[in-house]
Amino acid sequence: MNLKYNQNFISFEFASDVFNNFSQNKFAYQLEGLDKKWTTTTKNSISYSGLDYGDYIFKVKASNNDGVWGKPTFF
Repeated sequence: MNLKYNQNFISFEFASDVFNNFSQNKFAYQLEGLDKKWTTTTKNSISYSGLDYGDYIFKVKASNNDGVWGKPTFF
């Protein structure tokens, strides 16, 4: 995805394919090029604003109810 210089806000929504006891699922995300480490959350969305010009890769992964993490998905 290419954004213009004045398009410096982006939001991502994501979901897990584990549907039983969904409230115990966790997500981890990282915007490569900005975030130095993964952030873990129970929320299924994240927004970034004030992004500088550059190349970014958004990565997200989910864990199941047993805490087993899936492979990351890249955007």
